[in-house]
Amino acid sequence: MNPILQKNIPDLRYNGSMIYAETFETRFGVMTVAVAADGAVVSLEFSERAPEGSSHDPLITRQAKRQIQEYCDGERTEFDLPLAPGGTEFQNQVWAEVAKIPFGHTRTYGQIASAVGNKDAARAVGAASGANPIPIIVPCHRVIAADGGLGGFAYGTGVKSRLLAFESEQPSLF
Repeated sequence: MNPILQKNIPDLRYNGSMIYAETFETRFGVMTVAVAADGAVVSLEFSERAPEGSSHDPLITRQAKRQIQEYCDGERTEFDLPLAPGGTEFQNQVWAEVAKIPFGHTRTYGQIASAVGNKDAARAVGAASGANPIPIIVPCHRVIAADGGLGGFAYGTGVKSRLLAFESEQPSLF
C-alpha cells in the first residue's frame, strides 16, 4: 500500500503537538525518524538530529523505525505508515505523486509536474522534492532529470545514487 498523505495537517513539529524521535543506524548511515503522538511520521533525517523539543518513546516510533529498517535491509518495497509532512498545497500534491513511484522505478521532474497538472513546473517540483521532510518513505530519490541525470537530493547526489542503485539491485519481493 502506498503511503497516504494526510493533507491539511499543520506541520506538527511546530504547532505544539508532542513529537517523538528515534535515532538508529542503517546501511545508509544514521537516521532519525520523528513521529507525532498520533503515530504519523513528520520527518526522516539522514542524521542524529532530532526535532527540537522532541521526546523519546520507542513504542510510538517502533512501527516507523521497523519499516525503515526493513526497507534498508531489502525486506520492504512499500511503506504503510500515516504521514504528516506539513507543507504547502503544491508540495503536498507533489509529495503525493512522488509517493506513487514504485520501488525500483523513477520519474522525471517533468513527469511529476504533468501529473500534478502543471507541465511547466519541473523546477517547482524539484524545489518541492528538495523540501520533502520524509525522504525514502516519500521517495523523492526516485525523481530524476529529463536527461537521465540524478538532479538534486537534500542529502547529496551520492546518497541518491546509492539509494537508486540499492533499489535496482534488489530482487522483487512479489
